[in-house]
Amino acid sequence: MKPILLALVALIASSCGLLSNSNTEDNFIIRKYSVSLNKPIQETLFHRGKYYCLTNYGRLICLTSKFQIDTTITTLIDKEAFDFVYENADSLIGGRYNGENHYLGNDYAWRKHPNNIRLPALYEDNAFTAYQCCAGEFGGGLFFHEKKTGHIYSIPATCAVAINKISSNYYVTTSLAHGSGFSKVLLIPNPTMLYNMDNPEVDTLKNYCNWADIVKSKNREKYYDRAFARKVFEKGSTTLLDSMGTMAVASFIRNNKLYHLTTDFNHTTLAEIRNHAFVTLDTISNNAVWSYQPSLKNYPRMMIYSYSNDKSSGFITISEDTITYVKFR
Repeated sequence: MKPILLALVALIASSCGLLSNSNTEDNFIIRKYSVSLNKPIQETLFHRGKYYCLTNYGRLICLTSKFQIDTTITTLIDKEAFDFVYENADSLIGGRYNGENHYLGNDYAWRKHPNNIRLPALYEDNAFTAYQCCAGEFGGGLFFHEKKTGHIYSIPATCAVAINKISSNYYVTTSLAHGSGFSKVLLIPNPTMLYNMDNPEVDTLKNYCNWADIVKSKNREKYYDRAFARKVFEKGSTTLLDSMGTMAVASFIRNNKLYHLTTDFNHTTLAEIRNHAFVTLDTISNNAVWSYQPSLKNYPRMMIYSYSNDKSSGFITISEDTITYVKFR
């Protein structure tokens, strides 16, 4: 199918402007906005029709659905500082690493949450709940909790950012902005074929993020051969892509096809995998959206990727056929 270019009418707003647009061969509309803000952001949530951006200073800023700063709500919610934010049961939660959680009331006032809340899973369906952890350049892990049996199956993953399911197959995207940056995309037909964490070899290490590396270091002679170690710890998976220099910061499905939001240190693109390599379908921006602490939030009809680096910060929304890039300046 040849690319079909769609023209969009330019839009100028007080705090946001539609900078440009383009379209890929699969009819994705790409919109770009710029928001005047002198604070970098680290993650963004979509809550009750508005965007809530957590700055690197722990304060929240509210944007309207048209990506304009809602000064009224921003003033009301700028009373507390948090380390991270997430949603739980339709409530906006501000969390701190010391275990304190606050929820945002209907009057936009923060109140202490009475219960301990578990952070959202990376992925969940009827059979599994999947969680990931990341220790940066020291490794990471992906854990599938089987709901029926309670068993946990795991695979080393540095670091999982997305899980997508097509038919009965799970596609895992990993990414890390360390060194020149790298990504992997794994195919897992059946998570119960991964490494079973009930194995006594793991024992007390099953709660460790990089458990596989620790097991290998404790049994150097047994796992001296790297091919053998991969066969043991990465069983049940097939590597579809192993990329250096390009990071897939988000992955999503449209029309039963897997797409990737990719970035290097110069620009950001929409891509797919062909012959074990990323193939660019369109350029989203000439800005790089890599981040040492990326954030990807999933909603029923949208996902939001947030980033912050030494050049810029912002977020990208992907909703059906529309990709919207919001850059803070």
